[in-house]
Amino acid sequence: MKKIAFLIFIIILISTIFVRIKFQEVFNNTYDLIFKNDEIGITFILKNNVNIILINDEDNITDLLVLDYENIDDLKSEIHKFNVPEIRKIYNITPVLIDLYGKESEEIKKDKNNIIKFSYNKRDFCVYINESNTSNRINCDFIYIYKFNKNATIEFGNKTELVFQNYNNSLPVRIQEILYQNWIDVYTINSYEYTTLKILKDGFDTIIIPIIK
Repeated sequence: MKKIAFLIFIIILISTIFVRIKFQEVFNNTYDLIFKNDEIGITFILKNNVNIILINDEDNITDLLVLDYENIDDLKSEIHKFNVPEIRKIYNITPVLIDLYGKESEEIKKDKNNIIKFSYNKRDFCVYINESNTSNRINCDFIYIYKFNKNATIEFGNKTELVFQNYNNSLPVRIQEILYQNWIDVYTINSYEYTTLKILKDGFDTIIIPIIK
C-alpha cells in the first residue's frame, strides 16, 4: 500500500512539471490581467464562500459565471478586485436569478453529459457538474470539475489537455491515475490564489496570482 501511495505521489509531482505556469504581479491588492488579440482569459475565483469564473477577452469585456456564493457583497468584492469595467453577460447554474451591476443573470443549463460548454479559439472550456452516480464522457480541451459524485466514473476524450479540480472536492485517486497515464495535466483550484487559464490561438498558459492578505 505504501509503495502505491509513493508511486502516486511521484506521478503527481512529475505531472506538475508539465503544467505551464506563470506568476502575475499584484499591486495594491488589485489584479490586472491584460490579454493580446485573440486571447481569452478564464479566471477561477474560489474565496469567501464565492465560487465564480470570469471570462475576459482582449478588450477586457467580461462574462461572469456564478457557480456558488452566500453573500452578494462578497461576490461584488471579488469581482471588484479585477478592475472589471463592464460585465457583458452573467450566467448562473440555478434558477435563482442575480441582479448585479444593473444586469440580470440568465440560467445556463447542463447538457446530457452534465457539462456547461464554452468555445474560444476553436477550443472548448467545460464545467462539469454531476452530483449523481451516473457516469459521463467528457471530450473538452479544458475541464473544470466543479461538482461530482465520487462513486461516478468520468471518461475523458482524446482532446482533453488540462483538468482543473476543486481543492475541497478533489478527484478520486483512481481518476487522477487515469489522467496521469494519459498525460493529461491536473491543477487544483485553491482559496489562497487566483488561477487564470489563458487560451491562445496556438496553445495555452496558466497564470497563478497569490492572494495578498
